[in-house]
Amino acid sequence: MRIIKLLLILCSVLLCFESWSQDLKFKTFAGTTRYYGDLAPYSFINASSEAHFSLGASVGLQINDFYSLNLRYLAAKISGNDALSTNPSKRSRNLRFESPINEIGLINEININNLLWNGKSKYGIHFILSAGINLYNFNPRTDLNGNTYFLQPLGTEGQGLEGGDENLYELTQWNIPYGLNIEFRINDNLNMGIEVSSRYTFTDYLDDVSSNYPDYELLSESRGEIALALSNRMSELPGSTNIAEPGDPRGDPSSNDWYLVTGVYLSYYFGPNPIDIKKKEDEDTEAYNSLIFPNN
Repeated sequence: MRIIKLLLILCSVLLCFESWSQDLKFKTFAGTTRYYGDLAPYSFINASSEAHFSLGASVGLQINDFYSLNLRYLAAKISGNDALSTNPSKRSRNLRFESPINEIGLINEININNLLWNGKSKYGIHFILSAGINLYNFNPRTDLNGNTYFLQPLGTEGQGLEGGDENLYELTQWNIPYGLNIEFRINDNLNMGIEVSSRYTFTDYLDDVSSNYPDYELLSESRGEIALALSNRMSELPGSTNIAEPGDPRGDPSSNDWYLVTGVYLSYYFGPNPIDIKKKEDEDTEAYNSLIFPNN
């Protein structure tokens, strides 16, 4: 009986795949990721954070000529460094981090040309809006004396300490991806595009920096000297005379961190190319009219 159930489930999946296969598309992506937060300006115009290579892939279902639903995975990296800032107070703070980013999510894509302009486009370029939801993982780390340390378990701002106001932040969270693609047709099945997509997050701890300097004595007793050294790194700078007392601002909790993904992609359509669908519909309509109204 169990084998029969498994066979029935397998047959159902195969039938669904057969019915959808003509509407599937596969996309590969390569680009860069850049972070914005306490260790970099929030404005992307004068960003000081470093850009890092990112790779992604997705499989999508082309529901109609203007809408598709996509399951996407992206592997990326972000980093920030006060040493790159032009702000003297940030340079004296002397914090830095890097973190891998792994995200998987459902992305909606809407072809504006097909939705609003009957597929018409100048130079064959189509504009595609995207938005969805991602489950992603990050894990900020930094270096000290040639060794790498993950920052979240250290509670560098006193998170998770007895009597503290905050728990340790979660390393797996949700974010909202949204952006714009510019896509053009290569052949009947293949399109190429440029993507610019932002990630709206619900955390200010992508960089492990958000609020205030902790109680140093309590941090040292609970988490050790490494946690203390990575919480306040001002003394590492030669000739530094800056002092940060417990409770002094370490970051800005008023704005969450975010990151920007930009790059190029190739989309392979197993069914009709959506950039060509409208053209084909217009040709079919014209052919039908010529048969019904041959003298027009």
